[in-house]
Amino acid sequence: MPKTIKGFFCPGLPLSIILKKWIALNKEISEEWANWKDVPWWYNERAVLSVFAGAVWKSGNHAFEEFVDQKRKVSRKSGRFSRKYNGRVDLYWNVDSHEFIAEAKQCWSGASALNSETTSRITKILSKACADIRKSKPHKQRRLEIVFVVPYVRQTCQRYIDDRVRHWVKKINKIDCDARV
Repeated sequence: MPKTIKGFFCPGLPLSIILKKWIALNKEISEEWANWKDVPWWYNERAVLSVFAGAVWKSGNHAFEEFVDQKRKVSRKSGRFSRKYNGRVDLYWNVDSHEFIAEAKQCWSGASALNSETTSRITKILSKACADIRKSKPHKQRRLEIVFVVPYVRQTCQRYIDDRVRHWVKKINKIDCDARV
C-alpha cells in the first residue's frame, strides 16, 4: 500500500484552515468507503468540488456551488472584454472576511511514465481555468482557479507505485501556482 501524500503549500492565501479540513475530509471519506475500494477523487469535477465545499462548511465558513452570474466574453484577438452573458460560477466561498469565486477543473495525470506531458497537461488545464474565471466579474471577491489533479498508475507499474508517485509529486511541485495540496 503506498504512503499517503500529505501536506500543502499556500503562502499568501488564507486557505490553510480549508485545505487542512479538505485533506481530513478526503481521508475520512476514503476510510468509510474502504470496503467498496472507492475514493471521492475518482469521480468528476462536481463530485470533487463538493468535498471541497464540504470542507469550507465544516471549517465554519460558507460555500455556494454552481450559481448563475453575469460573465463577459473575452476577444481572442484583443484580449478585451466584449458582450455580457449569463454563465455559471463553480464556487463562491468565504474564509473569515475573505471572499472567493473559483472556476474548477479536474485532470487525470499519468504517473506511470513521467515525461513533459505530466506537467504540460496540468498547466494547460490550469490556463483554461484561468481564462474561464477571468470572464467572471469579481464583486469584491478574489478570483481563483482550482485544478484537482488525480494521479493514475497503470496496472503494470503497481509494484513501483511509491517510486512513481514520489517522482510525480516532484514534477507537480514545479508547476507555477499559488497553492498546492
